[in-house]
Amino acid sequence: DAEQEHDEEFRVVRPDGTERYIHSRSFPIRDQSGAVYRIAGIVQDVTVRTEQDHRIRYLAYYDALTDLPNRVLVANRLEQAILQAHRHAQTLTVFYVDLDDFKIVNDTLGHHAGDTLLQQVGLRLRRALRTEDTVGRLGGDEFLILMRGLSSDADSAHVAEKTLTSLSHAFHVAGQEINVSASIG
Repeated sequence: DAEQEHDEEFRVVRPDGTERYIHSRSFPIRDQSGAVYRIAGIVQDVTVRTEQDHRIRYLAYYDALTDLPNRVLVANRLEQAILQAHRHAQTLTVFYVDLDDFKIVNDTLGHHAGDTLLQQVGLRLRRALRTEDTVGRLGGDEFLILMRGLSSDADSAHVAEKTLTSLSHAFHVAGQEINVSASIG
């Protein structure tokens, strides 16, 4: 409608598959009698700003090193899972996973090697669990796992064992095989 002001952002997918974000703003120019005689506006490519905003929002909730949910997002998901478990009389299993002697890896091979190890641990934890489970990094070498709907303590024990087994195989870090153990509770 030419009588109203418009202000919107939208995404455009170009023929080569690249995405651009566009901000378009227009408004009517009226003559002395109030009749619209022209539309003025601006169209601006805001792709860089939009991508930066997306990245900032992502980093607010995800660990930059492992791409796992961070402490903030895990706490939110835990709170929601507890409420849902109470509301629907479902079970909720929560595992706290800590790598044993992780400091030794950092001290002997350096922080880059430690970071690589944490990335590999995060990947193994995700692969060991169902897609609907949450694996998050709390910080350092601490991870939290949230699982809904396990039917018994035996199921939880089985998942804990499977998780620890996934971490028991050697990791390849800094040209070396590293064996680490983990504690789960």
